[in-house]
Amino acid sequence: MIRATGFIHSICLAGCLATAVSCDNTPGPLFPTLDLSLASQLGAKQDFFEGEPVYVAFSLSNHGSDTIWTRPFSFVIEWYVDGELTDSVGKPLYKFGGIASYFFPPSYRGEPLAPGRRRYQVWMVQDRWGLYRTDMVNTYGGHYLPPGRYTLRMHFPFDLPQRRVPRILYADPITFRVHARTATEEQSFQRLQDLMALAFSRDTVQRAAFGDSLMANVQSRSADDPIVPLLITGWGWAVGYWRDSLKLDELLNASSAAARAQRATAAGAYAVIGVNELRPAAIPGLARELAGSLAGDVAASLINH
Repeated sequence: MIRATGFIHSICLAGCLATAVSCDNTPGPLFPTLDLSLASQLGAKQDFFEGEPVYVAFSLSNHGSDTIWTRPFSFVIEWYVDGELTDSVGKPLYKFGGIASYFFPPSYRGEPLAPGRRRYQVWMVQDRWGLYRTDMVNTYGGHYLPPGRYTLRMHFPFDLPQRRVPRILYADPITFRVHARTATEEQSFQRLQDLMALAFSRDTVQRAAFGDSLMANVQSRSADDPIVPLLITGWGWAVGYWRDSLKLDELLNASSAAARAQRATAAGAYAVIGVNELRPAAIPGLARELAGSLAGDVAASLINH
């Protein structure tokens, strides 16, 4: 029979551990020195028009001298990389979207992160957060960010899943603003909306036209257009490039150009992900060319991973 005093002591110890883990990352006698850090990066851009994809790069860095093993650094698997988006008055926005579950066997050792290395996850804020609006279902799964100022706070419980009380890394908060669309931005956004309507149309003729329309949309936009990375990385597969080398080359060139033009922002990093999906062999050269930028760092991490 479990004694009440022992049970109470267990609760107290668990509470102390939870407090130590959740409040800060200060090392103590229970935990070794932490050489990991988590960061959220928008890059050089913090102002977006209403309906523009808000790209964000999440990074996990090892500042120590030893390899560190962590649970999957993933935005999708169990939402391990997660957080909260709040508006200007501190109200949290709704959080919903796809999630992948995974069973970890007892022998699972985790993912190794070598000394001095960094791992990235590059996504859109609209992949998880926003108010639900039906007119945004095709484009962003229903996520809508109305004009205003937002703060994103992210965390990552990095210990292996077998650990009952995982230690948690917290990224410094980042803020960004969404403004009402100008006439030019309205036209750009409406073209995106019209294109996405084709993708989900019940009309088989319209759906069949989506690939060609996507390619035409990419070709008509400039390399510094923030919508280009979304079209290629998110939807490039729809043009059937695996069957057409010319389409593959066109998408690759457009994605590489977007990575160069937007190298200082998370949009450029998202374009790098597109290049990696289209032709992984192109990443080393792109990493050298974009060295010193956010997009270049993401490219380098893909080589090392």
